[in-house]
Amino acid sequence: MVRQIRKLPAESRFNISAEDIKNVIPEVAIADAVANKTKKKRSNNSGDGQVSKKAKEKRSNNSGDGQVSKKAKEKRSNNSGDGQVSKRKRIRTTIVTLIIGFIFTTFTPGGQAFSAALGISGTQLKDVFQKDTAEINIVKQALTGQYDFSQTWRSDTQKTKYEGKDVGVVLTNVRPIKDIISISPGETTDDIVIVGSLKIVSVPVTIRDAKDAKPNVTALVTSIFDNETEICATILQTKEYSNRFTCEHSGITHDILKGKTTVSKEVKVTLDYSFETLSGKTLYAIKNDEYSRLILDDIDILQHFEIKQRRSWQTTSPVGLGIGLSGESDTFPANSNDNTVAHFLGITIENKGSGTLTAIKSITLEVPTDLIYVKDGNDFSVKLKNNLRDCSSATNTCKYELKDLDVEPLEPGFKENVFFKFKFPEDKLEGKEFEELFLLADVEFYYTQDKFSSITIKER
Repeated sequence: MVRQIRKLPAESRFNISAEDIKNVIPEVAIADAVANKTKKKRSNNSGDGQVSKKAKEKRSNNSGDGQVSKKAKEKRSNNSGDGQVSKRKRIRTTIVTLIIGFIFTTFTPGGQAFSAALGISGTQLKDVFQKDTAEINIVKQALTGQYDFSQTWRSDTQKTKYEGKDVGVVLTNVRPIKDIISISPGETTDDIVIVGSLKIVSVPVTIRDAKDAKPNVTALVTSIFDNETEICATILQTKEYSNRFTCEHSGITHDILKGKTTVSKEVKVTLDYSFETLSGKTLYAIKNDEYSRLILDDIDILQHFEIKQRRSWQTTSPVGLGIGLSGESDTFPANSNDNTVAHFLGITIENKGSGTLTAIKSITLEVPTDLIYVKDGNDFSVKLKNNLRDCSSATNTCKYELKDLDVEPLEPGFKENVFFKFKFPEDKLEGKEFEELFLLADVEFYYTQDKFSSITIKER
């Protein structure tokens, strides 16, 4: 049975907005060609020191070779000039291609879809074109209408958008300026000061909104000491942030000892923030009859078709995001007249951090258009954009969403499961034995993390 998800009213604690990335002009590095040099061998005779008659005749026959040599030099000079002209033409062609490609991917709707599909933006064109001529060829194909944009909707291509990015929210170095305080009767101390460091790096891009929309992060840092709560820092809609913060509490009096000579008081600093994580998964649709035969014969399907399985991946986050079919298999039978049973794709959200996953704001799932959405018993609904289905003709994908889940806060190690129900018609295989299908999930969530310290108060 598919668990029914209750929906909460839309929350407005945080407002994630998009920001365009600045553009740069790509540069071209050109290497000069090195000309080959040749050496002429001369043969000398040994013996009585006399030059042989044959050698003399040879030199005689070669008399006037200065004219031939002169002509050869002129020919090489002409060839060299032609080579320089040819090289300059290639350089001009490459530069023009880069400039047109930059304008195309930055300022035109089709080009923006192309750069989004490749996972590159205007700021990244410089690096892309310096890597290899293969990327230049792709732009040339795109400009001439010969490139298949759906080729970019693969695990490895999409992973490059997020791979190696040091994303996350980190709270460190939380401590009181003075961890030992001496106090006399009738005395009130100076303010109690707590300090710490906060670093924020949002994920590079999100699939929820417009292309290349880098999501913002909102964070709130508070401190509690002696039942007094103070706000240390408020960070609104930032993409990157790194700074120290200070929390100031009122000074204490001698009464805090309550007749004792020494007491220890806890300091609690709490970080509440919004964030998101993305995960990619590749599945393989197999012809129904062939799938059934291989299962009955206990044959490994991936090995049988020599499929190089693509590994799942996820951006850095305290929240784990798992995607998979029932039975932990990455293969499934296509739907035919003999097999009309829908498939269930499970999405597991797990708290893998040390804090509390206080709420799941939304889950967005982007899948190939060949996966047919089944409404009955589905936790997800069709995502709309301007009252139309949110689909991309560039990557041949559509988006589905699940918003404002009514779930209890998840402590470390606890999970929540939701399901996406679909079918895959066998005729979509178009005569192929199997089809590789890439899916991408994006989860928005709220998270709380605590850091503890203490202050020792002594009788002076």
